[in-house]
Amino acid sequence: AWEAAVDGEGWYRTGDIGHYDEKERLFITDRLKEVVRIGVDNHYINISPVEIEQYVLTHPAVAEVTVVGVNNRAGTHRPRAYVIVKEGNTVSAEELQKFVSDTLAYTKRLTGGVVFVDNIQRTSIGKVDRKYYRNLVKDEILD
Repeated sequence: AWEAAVDGEGWYRTGDIGHYDEKERLFITDRLKEVVRIGVDNHYINISPVEIEQYVLTHPAVAEVTVVGVNNRAGTHRPRAYVIVKEGNTVSAEELQKFVSDTLAYTKRLTGGVVFVDNIQRTSIGKVDRKYYRNLVKDEILD
């Protein structure tokens, strides 16, 4: 197990994704198992659902959102957003998809759709329960 967890340079692979800023501070932004795998030409890229979520949250009608990858026939994923709309607001799935498409890269478009929900499932410590959403879509295969 140790050999599987440590790379050839002695780094322990935690599965965390992060970056250093200009002051060399480390920021953990996501988990590797949480990424959405997108097919681009003949290769794959991993995108962070958090980046899409943060952008969707800038829409004035969105209260909360979580993004998960839905399987497709190519063996990759299509991002899908589960969205809570702010009370007194309305927005359509098409509007949110266009909102994302107008700004984010084409690999981050909500091609898996938008589903409106009354609440976002959370773990006992209040984090989004991504496992719940992965299980929700595990048997789904999009074209």
